[in-house]
Amino acid sequence: MLTHRELSRLSGLARETVTRVLTKLEKKGLIEREPEIICIPYLSALEKMIV
Repeated sequence: MLTHRELSRLSGLARETVTRVLTKLEKKGLIEREPEIICIPYLSALEKMIV
């Protein structure tokens, strides 16, 4: 399990940015978060958003 702080270090983003991005992705239905899991139910939809 990675904390938001660890994700920020890996991505080069501020911790607040990581939290904001994860929240936006969850609201759009692109990820599902549980206490120790981040699930990507529609990987192709997330990939389209990135490209």
